[in-house]
Amino acid sequence: MKNLVLVGVALFLITGCSSTPEKQEYISVTPTNIEPVPDKVLSRIDNMEERPNWVKESEPFYVERGTVYSLGITTIREDQRVEAAYRVASNNAKHVVSQAITQRLSYVFQRGEENEGFNDVTSKYIGAEASELTTSHLKPSRYYWEKVSQSENGQRQIVYKVFALVTIPEVEFKKSVIAAAKKAEGGGKVSKDFDDKLQEHWQDFVRSPASDDKAE
Repeated sequence: MKNLVLVGVALFLITGCSSTPEKQEYISVTPTNIEPVPDKVLSRIDNMEERPNWVKESEPFYVERGTVYSLGITTIREDQRVEAAYRVASNNAKHVVSQAITQRLSYVFQRGEENEGFNDVTSKYIGAEASELTTSHLKPSRYYWEKVSQSENGQRQIVYKVFALVTIPEVEFKKSVIAAAKKAEGGGKVSKDFDDKLQEHWQDFVRSPASDDKAE
């Protein structure tokens, strides 16, 4: 009888163990082929249906019909004041002027016109000096904003994209760049006839380097 009891207990244990479900492991898989949702414009200044022609993000600096144009951009949260962002965008537009001068100086004179002593440091110096001289002549021309729904870290958020266009007569712009070049000459940073070369190649200077590359 004792043996029968032991056999019964053993069978019970074996049956119980065999019926215990195995622990399942689950692997979380995050899809990697989900395309980002593009930005969506919810509204525009003055209920405009589309961007004005002067908002050229691909060409923030250009010279046209005797006027220099520079576009500044900033982004603010939905709960911030658009009017306050106008000044930030305008300051960014002035910074674009300095960058454009630096870029165009390198573009013109890397073609062999001013090889000796001319480098990126020199072009940045002249760009900064010329930008400082043009500041008093740069005038805010137009403002524009878009209220946009965009994706940020996988979540949608509402922001304002604010644009400011500043302008300066090409004549005043040229005076400032030439004056900065002469100052660089006096400091021995470039050759003594650097400003003459700059005037000679002024049309190359004001033409967009990107446009010129496409033409070639």
